[in-house]
Amino acid sequence: MPIYIVSALIIMALSIIVVTLVFAQTTVRKIENNPTLMDQVGIEFINGWRIFNIAEALAMPLAIFNRIKSSPLGVLYANAEPLRESANRLDKFLAHLLFWQMYLFLFFILFVMVADLIFGAL
Repeated sequence: MPIYIVSALIIMALSIIVVTLVFAQTTVRKIENNPTLMDQVGIEFINGWRIFNIAEALAMPLAIFNRIKSSPLGVLYANAEPLRESANRLDKFLAHLLFWQMYLFLFFILFVMVADLIFGAL
């Protein structure tokens, strides 16, 4: 695999780590201090999963999120309405940055895997 692909993946991963840490220290800590909001963050399967639940609730378009929330697996997701009401612009910006960066990183990893399967060693 060429070095520029590996370096792009490493830079993306490091930026996701930094944004996750900043989001967890600002937004998630503020929500944890509010007991009424803490009940709205969904189920946490592994430690730290609520960070992504909160980011998803703040960043995903409301129409798509409401459709997911009404499904049988909707209890796994955070409740977006009270979280959006309590979030300020910085919280929403960090949530959007984290959420879309994660999806872009996932798409890029899958693209590299499929390209490697089809074309051999890149």
